[in-house]
Formats: sequence, structure tokens, C-alpha cells
Amino acid sequence: MTTTDEYAAAWIEARGRLQTNAGSTEAHYRPTIRVVSVDPGVPEALKEHFGSGELNYFVPRSAPHMTLYTWQVRGTPAVKALRRTAPHMITDLREDAERALEREEQKARARC
Repeated sequence: MTTTDEYAAAWIEARGRLQTNAGSTEAHYRPTIRVVSVDPGVPEALKEHFGSGELNYFVPRSAPHMTLYTWQVRGTPAVKALRRTAPHMITDLREDAERALEREEQKARARC
């Protein structure tokens, strides 16, 4: 499956979650992106497209007949994925992504 940044942004917005408060201090701040799908091809395509992340699966308690597949990426790889996808986002998640990128830039400037 060929994936573009636009396609990845759509999946992150439609079936994803962006956790921007991971870590209680700046030193431990690690943004996390997680996408859940009933099709294992979607998480696999995202991992291939970005060259990083973890693949997993689970069976929800509320639907034991179903298997859900996930792609999750944390820290620097998540920031790189957000830099590529945020410009293509159209929902409120774009604001969260831009805040996460801004926080990462501030953290980088503080290290210099």
C-alpha cells in the first residue's frame, strides 16, 4: 500500500490519538501518536511510510469477536511524523499537533 503524508494525516485524524501531555516535566515530554484500525494494513502502511513505530493488536472487551490493530510512535519519531502531517490536517487535532511541535521547538532552543 502506497501512503502519502496527506493519507497518513487523514488516518491520524480519523482513527488516531495524539497524546501531548506525556511526561510531567519537559525532560520527560514525549508526544505519542496512536492509530487504531480494523484493517492490519493501515498500521503497517503507517509504519512503513514513517520508518518507525510499533505495531500491535488487541481484542476489545466490548467486542470480543473483533481484533483491532495499532500503530504507535513516541518521542522524536512522533515529532517527525507530526511535522510531515500537521500541514495536511483539517480538524482540531491540527491545533494539538502544532502545539506539540511548538513545545518540541522550545525544548530544542532551551538545550542550545
